[in-house]
Amino acid sequence: MWNFENYSESELRLKYWLFRSLLFLLIFFTIAFLSIGLITLSIGGDDKLCTESVTATVTENIKSKHIHRYNNKKLKRTTYTYAPVYSYAYNGREYSVESSNSIGPAKYNVGDRVVIMINPNNPAEIYEPEFKKIEVTSIIYIIVGVCIFLACIADIICLIRVNKRIKILKNG
Repeated sequence: MWNFENYSESELRLKYWLFRSLLFLLIFFTIAFLSIGLITLSIGGDDKLCTESVTATVTENIKSKHIHRYNNKKLKRTTYTYAPVYSYAYNGREYSVESSNSIGPAKYNVGDRVVIMINPNNPAEIYEPEFKKIEVTSIIYIIVGVCIFLACIADIICLIRVNKRIKILKNG
């Protein structure tokens, strides 16, 4: 595997240049994918700010229409998502807050009682533990970044082997 013995010096120099160029691209994409994955994974720190538990009542499910177009906008599919509106009391004051999470079909019925977390410094800021999930796209970016990093290592090994072969041809 990765045997460069049957190449001329000019062919090896070309391969060396190509591997080196590829290495720079691979390093760039490794940094890009890992950065995007780690940044998107760390965004959304509401769970750290919202430390007070309250029981809220779902007073409404706000319906949103989403139109997905296909084949040059001739075919379309319509879907609906629902965002719950929570009503709760905190420190003698009533709050009504629409969730930033919407799914279809509705997760809760009107009248359901749900435990949510609020920010004690800003009780209108909520965090919904029921909607907590690992961001799949963030994990995919990180996995792709790691795979590209492994390709960098393989490329470095090829660079070393090609460079050794060039030196052997020069000296021998």
